[in-house]
Amino acid sequence: MAEDLRVLLRRHGITNRELGRAVGRNDFWVGKRLNGQVPIDLDDLELIARALGIAPAELLPTEWVVPEPDGDAGWAPSDLNRQPAD
Repeated sequence: MAEDLRVLLRRHGITNRELGRAVGRNDFWVGKRLNGQVPIDLDDLELIARALGIAPAELLPTEWVVPEPDGDAGWAPSDLNRQPAD
């Protein structure tokens, strides 16, 4: 997940410092999560998604997201006994 987020930020020209300001944290906080030293939890994911103006589901690995009946993406584990690797 961290690698995908790094790619997304690079693609949009967003620095760690800019993302940190947007989520009310410093670039050290962002860097620790983007380099994998600190896991990105659901609270972090929501903060980051909100700062980027996207739904949190857009930051999840594709295999974790399934379409809901109304067409919106929703979170659903692909296997309850296993968590997909980043």
